[in-house]
Amino acid sequence: MKGQRGSIVLLAIGAAVLAAVGFSGGWAVNGWRLSGNIAELEAANKDCARKVGEANAAMDELAKLIAERHKKAQEAIAAAEKKAQAHQRAAREALSRPPAPAGRECQALTSEALDYAKRRKAGQ
Repeated sequence: MKGQRGSIVLLAIGAAVLAAVGFSGGWAVNGWRLSGNIAELEAANKDCARKVGEANAAMDELAKLIAERHKKAQEAIAAAEKKAQAHQRAAREALSRPPAPAGRECQALTSEALDYAKRRKAGQ
């Protein structure tokens, strides 16, 4: 009986050693596989972060362009308002003039046309 007990103990120890070796081997293989997955995920994460940085830079550039266009548009509007006010002022002046004396209508019309042409040439 004593010999059988020793064999059983040896078998149990051998089984435990085999189980431990098998488990640790599986653990190592699984760890290598997971390390490979982690490396792939880290590379994908770095690529994603790079692309997000590029997208943010592009959006910043667009924001600058939009701000520049807005500024130019505001300047153009201000210039157009000045011109419109000058034209309105000239129209009010023309409408507020008294009628030309009888017989001098053609001279008054010619004079007004020349004044208008001079203002246009001067850029007013």
